[in-house]
Amino acid sequence: MIAERRAFGDRLRRQRQRKNLSLTEIAAITKVGASHFAALERGDCSRWPGGVYNRAFIRAYAQAIGLDPDETAAEFAECHEPPPAVAAADAAAGVAEKTPTPPALRIRIEPDPYESEKRVVRIVALVILDLMAVANEARIFAALGPAGRLAAGTPLPPPQGVFPRYVEPKVD
Repeated sequence: MIAERRAFGDRLRRQRQRKNLSLTEIAAITKVGASHFAALERGDCSRWPGGVYNRAFIRAYAQAIGLDPDETAAEFAECHEPPPAVAAADAAAGVAEKTPTPPALRIRIEPDPYESEKRVVRIVALVILDLMAVANEARIFAALGPAGRLAAGTPLPPPQGVFPRYVEPKVD
């Protein structure tokens, strides 16, 4: 079993080296730590998280080095994942009666009937805010003139429309 794991890891390492990729490059491509792939190439996946993550890691690695992800994941499962213990225990014990499995939990999520209306209201509100911001920028740009800056002592024109009225502070 250990020899099979090491042979599997060696085959992956050779393929990676043929593609001239380092483990850090593979890690950057797959968003999985390089230490996981170094352990895989040594045939040691004892520190991998397990389950679905293992299959996802191996599929991403295989795709990054140019191998078929499905075939590589299947070969990984043969080498690294133990066979189901329950089926082996039942067959060895000769149990004729199986324990009924509970039905799968099914949760229905009802769609919100007003979701599309809510989305439209949010979009309209954002468009109005954007238009207000553009109008304010246009007002400031118009005040700047062709030089792109205000002349010394020139105040900004008072805001108009939806903006609050500007009141000049009194200086005593």
